[in-house]
Amino acid sequence: MSSTFAASVPDFNASALATAEEFVEAIRSLLANGQAGVARRAAAEGVARFPDHPWINKANRVINPRRVVTGPAKAPDRTREFAWLREHGSQYRDQWVALLGDELLASGSDLEDVLREVRARGLEAQSLVHRIV
Repeated sequence: MSSTFAASVPDFNASALATAEEFVEAIRSLLANGQAGVARRAAAEGVARFPDHPWINKANRVINPRRVVTGPAKAPDRTREFAWLREHGSQYRDQWVALLGDELLASGSDLEDVLREVRARGLEAQSLVHRIV
């Protein structure tokens, strides 16, 4: 396929391409002619048809980056943990504490030991771990 063919086709037809090299040429031509949207579709189709072709895979990763979709992040309410720290923190100076609400899950001078205790209880994601200085 010639470069002018890919550039002249407004609505790219991937089924007209038979080889990986034709996909490579088409993607390059489309990008060179400012048709990034069409090149994205060509790269995605190229990966689907030639999944082991290194250049097509790289082109697809570059021009079709993965999209991260997130919802609004809502931080957990740590009011109870902060109240615990204000009330009891002076008793745990120079230590790590792990809290969940107003419950002390673990404490100690070694962070790894505290985390090990929290993990054993399956509460690592929910707990607040803090070093009191």
